[in-house]
Amino acid sequence: MLEITLNWKPDPQTLTQLVQVAILEQKTLESLLDEAIAQYLQAN
Repeated sequence: MLEITLNWKPDPQTLTQLVQVAILEQKTLESLLDEAIAQYLQAN
């Protein structure tokens, strides 16, 4: 699998919310972002 490093500077509130969701769902931030991106791509 290809590994990519991004230089992402999210809004602090957005990042806080993402981390909270990841903790609640007991997932890593990376896996949560993978799921969100997959859902976005399916919707478009």
